[in-house]
Amino acid sequence: MLKFWLNCIFVTLFTFLLMGGLYEFTQMRIMEAFDPIGQAIGDVELSDIAFSHIREGEPKPDENITIVNVGNLNRGEIGDQIRNIARHKPKVIAFDLILNCSTMDSLTCAENFSFENNYRFHSAIQEAEALGVKVVMAEKLQQSKALVEKHGDIDLYDSIEHTDPFLRLNSFEGFVNLDTDAEHQEDLKLCREVNPLIIVNGHPELAFAVRIAMMFDSLKAKKFLRRGKNREVINFRGNTPDFYGATAGSYSGRYQFLDAYQALDSASFSEDMIRDKIVVFGFHGVDLMDRSWEDKFFTPLNINYAGRSRPDMYGVVVHANVVSMILNEDYIDIMPLWQSILLAIIVTFLTTALFFKIEDNVPIWYDLLSLVVQITIFTIFSVVMLLAFSYFSLKMDFTLTLAAVALVGTCFELYNGGILRLYEYLQKRYFKRL
Repeated sequence: MLKFWLNCIFVTLFTFLLMGGLYEFTQMRIMEAFDPIGQAIGDVELSDIAFSHIREGEPKPDENITIVNVGNLNRGEIGDQIRNIARHKPKVIAFDLILNCSTMDSLTCAENFSFENNYRFHSAIQEAEALGVKVVMAEKLQQSKALVEKHGDIDLYDSIEHTDPFLRLNSFEGFVNLDTDAEHQEDLKLCREVNPLIIVNGHPELAFAVRIAMMFDSLKAKKFLRRGKNREVINFRGNTPDFYGATAGSYSGRYQFLDAYQALDSASFSEDMIRDKIVVFGFHGVDLMDRSWEDKFFTPLNINYAGRSRPDMYGVVVHANVVSMILNEDYIDIMPLWQSILLAIIVTFLTTALFFKIEDNVPIWYDLLSLVVQITIFTIFSVVMLLAFSYFSLKMDFTLTLAAVALVGTCFELYNGGILRLYEYLQKRYFKRL
């Protein structure tokens, strides 16, 4: 019996060693050019399917938030938008744009030299603050070249880009950096998570959405921060109106929206959309019908969860979804890494034991039964992942478990038919039996 359990342990160890080796090999990207299918589905998670296709019910529209598109308006025109909005006394006005140019060249940054437009924006913010409206401006966390060379491209920052002080006045700030795997602006930007708080030069900086929530309901924002997580999975509630069908199901139109021209015309919107609410200004294309990819992300609400064709959500809407999650206290919990590893080890060990029993008792049916066992385990764990996410907002990461189950059959055969047989032969040939 001891030999049986030892063999189970050895197969389990062999499976994880092989899995580690394969992971290191794939990190070299040698086979990428020959794997278009793998590249197409490589960014897919089962939670994406749950979000857009099987999640129970549909989140109600968040009527606490109105999104305003700034389009291609200049600073003076955005100031006019602010005046129209602020006179209806929203509780918070936030700007997902950084009004600052690193150059003082009038050709590349003419807005820096337009005193009239800058003053119109400045005075609009002044008037909003005088009405008791809390104003939140965007800031962007930056990495110096020296920092990247020293630590690599990680979530470590040593500087911050702000909106010009003349324009932001006494506004609060929050960083608008979103967590994606994209290395460049032109790359595919897939957004599932948000960093609630990041330390910069020893000072805590709040995410843009967290700062907005803090200004609207500080108790709920503080409760969110007390979770103490470096990353939070965004519990997406929906999108703005989507006329091109990039958003799955009926998640389009979950947020109130004013296009650039509408916010300039007080007759185009009602006071109910603004009073005591959060109004977030940001770029949403030239207008609602624009198909621009600028500042646009792929999210789990994308109708094509594999091989995505086009991004579905502007950055300003992603921030709105985070605010909604905080204010509704509708968080997603994540299975701890140690539990994922422990579960993978246990399942692999028990599967190996079952394979040995099948091989010893019904060897003629081993190939069929081992395949049935693997498919059954895959199905059960996949269904559990989907149901846990859909009904309990729990993201259970069984990736390691499923990868181990996929390899354990091959590892078992290599060990049982190769390594173990070789060991027995060498023992008989060169070593005296004990």
